[in-house]
Formats: sequence, structure tokens, C-alpha cells
Amino acid sequence: MVSDTRNADDVKESMTSRGQLVLTAAIGIGVIIIGLVIVINTVLVSENISTSESLTDSDEVRTFSTSAQRNTRSLILRLNHWQRNQTAPEIGRGINRNISNYSLALGESYAENGIAIVNLSYNNDSSSWGTRVIQSNDSWMTDTGNNSDWSIFESTSTSNVRRFVVNLNVSNTRTDEFNVTFVNKTDEYVNISMRRDGQSIAISSERSLGGNVSDVACDPSGNRVLVDLMSGSSFTGECEFNGVLNRTNLSRTLQAPYTVTVSDGAHGFGQYSLVTNTTFDEFSGTYGPCDPDQADALGVSRTNPHEPCRSSIVWQANITTTYQSSSVDYWQQQNVSVYP
Repeated sequence: MVSDTRNADDVKESMTSRGQLVLTAAIGIGVIIIGLVIVINTVLVSENISTSESLTDSDEVRTFSTSAQRNTRSLILRLNHWQRNQTAPEIGRGINRNISNYSLALGESYAENGIAIVNLSYNNDSSSWGTRVIQSNDSWMTDTGNNSDWSIFESTSTSNVRRFVVNLNVSNTRTDEFNVTFVNKTDEYVNISMRRDGQSIAISSERSLGGNVSDVACDPSGNRVLVDLMSGSSFTGECEFNGVLNRTNLSRTLQAPYTVTVSDGAHGFGQYSLVTNTTFDEFSGTYGPCDPDQADALGVSRTNPHEPCRSSIVWQANITTTYQSSSVDYWQQQNVSVYP
């Protein structure tokens, strides 16, 4: 039998040391576990907050993102229609410059209040482009060859319109109606007719989807009546008719793509502007470029600087939003429809 030659104090000291070692190891393991949990939770929070799903769960991010999208849309809409003769590169540079200035002002506002660090950037190469057609001087609603019955553009696989504004000179518009007709590939249609009736413009709408109206009186402001054929309303808010879109009943909205034609255009006198998602190079109408250099390159005469023409617009803007605060680290790339 082997006896333990250590005395009681040695045994006690050894046991105490081993106990301390075990305790120290346990504490160390606990710290590591807690650290891993924190790291894992941080990763999960970071991953979750970067998804669109978390956007609805974070009031501060949702408020920032909603405001950024709304103001971006408003800013780009104004820049699209700022000048008639803009080219796509000029519009892109203008949007990028203005969005950068807006982002700087937005960042300073958030920083001053100690809320967060925010940033907004515009991605020109990832944005979708369309075409704007404009007749900026009063004239008859005829094509460039003075034809009264003509096509503004033919349907492609995606052709869509979200804004079609007609600005009529009441005195010179005739009492015989002229028509603008939208027809899609399933032969559903919306036909909107306009004519002078006394001192007003009478508008009728015939729709294959239902909801016909007759002789809605739109009173002028300064001898002009300004209406949007898509929404079916005047800009003064005093007359409404059934247009191409129906935001309260989507089943009655004419589904794109469609062809847009004019008949008896020599009866209408005024200006118009429309935007389509068909790109500048794919546009099927007879309009030449508004920009003189582009027109020259295509061999199009620009002897009359006010005749109808086409230019590029941003149809859907791609932006990146960033939001960093003590509790949130979020960024997202998203598309903003300029003409929803």
C-alpha cells in the first residue's frame, strides 16, 4: 500500500488551487460563450435590418426611407420636365448632382439632431429610362406632317404611359370633337373625346371596361383647360372624367401595353406632353429629337424649334439609402417609380 506522504496543508492547498483553476476556466468559457452570443446576435441583427422585411419593423428607418423615396421622386419628376432639349447624359448628371446636394442637406439635418448618419445616392446606370413627347407651343393636334389622324406611338411588348397632359386653348379649339384613343393587345380600349362647348371644354370618355361619361364640362382658367388623360382630371380640380387609369378599381384600369392614336386632331388647338417607358431609341413615333445636335445626327430638320419632339426621361430611378444609428445599421438599394 502506497501512502500519501503529503501533509494535510499541502493537500488542502492543492485542492484549493485546482478549484480556483476550474473556477477561472469556467469564467473564461462563460465569457467566450457570452461573446459568441453577442457576435451572433449582432450578425443576425445586421442581416435582418438589411432586409426589406425589417424596414416595416423599424419606425426610424421606415420614416427615413419613405421620405427619401418621396422626395427623390418629386425631384426627378421636376428634372425630367425642366427643359425640353435635354439629352439622357445631361439629365443623368443633373439628377446625380441634385440628389447629392439633397443627401448632404439630409445628412446635416439628421446629424444636427443627433439621430443618425444617413446617405442617399442615385445609380444612373441601374435606372430605367423612357421617352417624353412634347408640343410646347399652341398648334393643332396633328402630327409633324399635319395629318389629322395619326399614331403617337405603336405598341411594343412593354409600352406604357403614366402621364398624358393636354393643355387646350379654348377659343381656338373647335366645336367638333377630336379623339385620343388607347388600345391594348386584347382590343380593350379607352377613347377620350374633347370639343369646345361655349366657354368650356366638353370631355366624353368611352371605355370597353365600363364607366362611360358624356360631356363633362371643364371650365377654363385664363382661356386654358389643362387635363390629364391618364387620371381623368383637370389640374384645377374642377372636373373629372374616366381616364385610362382607375386607382380605386384596378380591374377598370386599361392594362398596358397599348397603342395611342389621335383622330380629327385638326379640331383641337393647344399643347400636350406625355411620357412612356419606351426608350428614346425604341420609340416608334415620327417625332425627331428635341436636342438640336441629336436631331442633326439623325438628319432631322429642326427649323421650327417649337414643333413636337421627343427627349429622354428617367422612368424608374435606382437609389441606395443608408441609415446608421446606435441601434440600426441599414442600407438598401431600391427602385423609385417616377410615374406610379
